[in-house]
Amino acid sequence: MRAVVATLAALTIAAPAAACPAVPAPPSDQGPATAGTIGEYLDAVAARSPRVRLLDAGRSVRGRPLAYAAVSTPANLARLEQLADTARRVRAGELRGFPAGAPLFAWVAGGVHGNEPSGADAQLRLLAELVSGPRCDRLLKRLVVFLLPLQNPDGRSGSRTNAWRFDLNRDWFAATQPETRGKLAALERHPPAVFIDQHEEGGTGFFFPPNADPLHHELPRGAVATINGVISPPVQRAFRARGADFANLLTYDLFFMGYGDTSPTTRFGAAGMTYEKGSSSPYREKVAEHLAAARATLRAVAAKRTLVLRRWATGRQQALSQGAGGVLQPNRVVQPGNEVRFEVPPGRVYGHAFFGGDADALAARLEGAGVDAVRLGAPLEVPALRRHGAASAAPATLPAGAYVVSLAQTGKHWAQALL
Repeated sequence: MRAVVATLAALTIAAPAAACPAVPAPPSDQGPATAGTIGEYLDAVAARSPRVRLLDAGRSVRGRPLAYAAVSTPANLARLEQLADTARRVRAGELRGFPAGAPLFAWVAGGVHGNEPSGADAQLRLLAELVSGPRCDRLLKRLVVFLLPLQNPDGRSGSRTNAWRFDLNRDWFAATQPETRGKLAALERHPPAVFIDQHEEGGTGFFFPPNADPLHHELPRGAVATINGVISPPVQRAFRARGADFANLLTYDLFFMGYGDTSPTTRFGAAGMTYEKGSSSPYREKVAEHLAAARATLRAVAAKRTLVLRRWATGRQQALSQGAGGVLQPNRVVQPGNEVRFEVPPGRVYGHAFFGGDADALAARLEGAGVDAVRLGAPLEVPALRRHGAASAAPATLPAGAYVVSLAQTGKHWAQALL
């Protein structure tokens, strides 16, 4: 009897894991799915798959939902908020790293410009791929993938802007629009280590990083290394295998803090990237290539998950150390044969102060991004203050009510870039 029980136990242990259940087929890739169809498909897959949890990032100007999906193994989704709390604590510098085996948070966002729709349709196909098939958990054990197909649901009918005619891909630092505020709150809740922002451009090719210079000097070094060294080579290989036209080292967005690659990189420490597909291509090709780029990216960061997470955590500690020493990161180049033409000034900067006008609103915006802004209860004498526009620093007294932002914090890169 014991032999029979042992045999049955061995058979149970050795049995292959059940295949992930099939989900409904995505809408046609012959043309853009409507905002309503996208929402219905997310609902249908979530109802069918235990590997999908739908989440809410708020509402658009016209009240449309900003739905996004968390995609991972059932075990990871069961402890999603615990995992998110760990990521938030690493980002805040309370933890120096992640526990062994922790999954990586990777975001794929599309549709910020309604007249660049193919990324959202690619995400529906990516969702179906991630949760179906006999080996779906092999990738999802290492990742929690957040899919945000419509950053601008009111523009889905073909408008570049939202309903208030604002370009949401210029709003990351100011957060004047409800869609941006909802998205940022979702990213604060589930901080990204990787962030893809899907777009379309002129022509028929496809762009993904490395970006051409200039890059903003305060970008975390580890994030740039992940973009250029971990992610770009496998995506290049995937496009070469497809025989698809692509380009790197073009001037895109990795400088201004209002974009969907620079802001996730500087504010969250993520490997933030703009992916652009030529709008003159057939729609099916646009969808297929956005899907190929996202797929290759997720596989690359899953394979190097430990390295990417270590760089992400180390970047927060490096920012704190730099700020404590008053060190601004120097300019650097990534483009072969290029050179730095405008050096970052070598002087020490330990913090910033501001008062009057919209100081309260600016302080609240910084606090919302995880940057501490301390309001003075009494005047404060400082040995050296360089006023905005002045050529040199001099002793000064800051008035009561002024805000002081020390750069000795893990949010140093974002604070320095913004202020």
